Amino acid sequence: MIFNEKIFAISGCYLFIYLFIYLFIYLFIYLFIYLFIYLFMCLAEG
Repeated sequence: MIFNEKIFAISGCYLFIYLFIYLFIYLFIYLFIYLFIYLFMCLAEG
């Protein structure tokens, strides 16, 4: 019983870490998209 709870706690911790990593990846993707749009608009106007 204690062993199963330990596994569940570890898997929950890993799940949180993976969620955090995916959040950062999506954040960087959106940041790059906005940066490319901004640069494209500047080049189109300039």
